[in-house]
Amino acid sequence: ITYRGRFVETPCCSMERAAGRPLFRGVFSNVVDFDLPLGLLNAFSPRTRETANLTCRLWPPKRGEDTVLVASGDNDTPMALDPETLETLGPATFPGLSGEKWLAHTRYDAARQRLVYASTTYVNDPDDFLGTKLLFHEYNEAGELVGEISHGTSFMVVHDWILTENYYVVPKNPARFNPPGLAAFLSGLAQGTEVFRMAEDTPC
Repeated sequence: ITYRGRFVETPCCSMERAAGRPLFRGVFSNVVDFDLPLGLLNAFSPRTRETANLTCRLWPPKRGEDTVLVASGDNDTPMALDPETLETLGPATFPGLSGEKWLAHTRYDAARQRLVYASTTYVNDPDDFLGTKLLFHEYNEAGELVGEISHGTSFMVVHDWILTENYYVVPKNPARFNPPGLAAFLSGLAQGTEVFRMAEDTPC
């Protein structure tokens, strides 16, 4: 067994290494403590923190000249790495990836030799103030976009999902949008987890 490790050189990583301190607060972290008054400085820090630190997948799975190791983080732009040296090549260039915040967990459809990405976006919902748009992209081994489907639902928070022969299966947790928590997050005084509350009165 051979183990190799290397930091993914995302723009966030490169800038923070040069500065010698955190610059991007992200959703689940902060650049200074949340306490007033300095906590307000978090509000001026970018709320996106692309780290590509959760999953890796070779694509295409059979190694060739065009094979890359794709590293992903939640709500991130997937990054392409050299599978031998682990050098960061830059953002993955599959069509349709740019401009969306993809979940870390991809799925491999072995029957059709497809790589499947999923993303969630929060959108206006006239019935519940805030809803969720699910978007799925399917890529063949040449990296071409060969399938796309979207679905709208009420507010939800999702991290993982599975693929069956006929369905994308996304677990929907009983959560509700929490406007005061959003205000605290935007003000730099709380993590992004305050944006929702578990709906404990929702039947299982």
